[in-house]
Amino acid sequence: MPQKKLEILTILFENLNNPKLELLPTRMIESQMDISTKELRKTLNILKGMGLIQTDPDYQFNLITREGISWLSMKKR
Repeated sequence: MPQKKLEILTILFENLNNPKLELLPTRMIESQMDISTKELRKTLNILKGMGLIQTDPDYQFNLITREGISWLSMKKR
């Protein structure tokens, strides 16, 4: 699961480069990864609990937090 967390945070971080910053739909993350919907939601819940992402109550839209950016930069060193 640590690799999945890193991959999700990377996708959310790359979304910050979008000129029209928008919340990233969960289905877009799922389409970029080899992961089941159930596993993705579980991982999003963990990341949310860690304060690394923000997501809506239904886990449909996601955004990386400053803490998530910091955590990602530490892991990629």
